[in-house]
Amino acid sequence: MTGCGLGERVLTMLSAPAFIAALLLALARDIERHHHLILGGAVNGSEVYGKFPMPELGGPDDSGNRGTLIPSTSLDQYGATLAKWFGVDATRAGIVFPNLRNFQVKDLGFMA
Repeated sequence: MTGCGLGERVLTMLSAPAFIAALLLALARDIERHHHLILGGAVNGSEVYGKFPMPELGGPDDSGNRGTLIPSTSLDQYGATLAKWFGVDATRAGIVFPNLRNFQVKDLGFMA
C-alpha cells in the first residue's frame, strides 16, 4: 500500500482465535496469548496496549478455573480508538460502543 500512496489509509486488525481457552484446558500449562494485532501506516506501532493476562488455569486473570482469561483492555476501547480514526466523534462512539462508559480510557492512542 505504501507504493500506492495509501500506507496511512489502510488498516488490518487480527483478533485471537476463540480456541485459546480450550488449549489452556487441554494443555494445562502456560501458553502465550495475543488478543489483537493491528497493522498499518497510521498505527503507532512497537507498543503493547494493555497487559498480557497470566495464562494460568485458576490464575489471577482466569474468571474461574477453565481458562477464560479476562483481558485488561476491552474490545470497545479498541473499537472506539479505530472509530475515531474513521471520523466518529466521542459522543457517537459512546452510542456505537455502549460499554465504553465503563472504562476511564476511551482512546488507547494507537492511531496517529
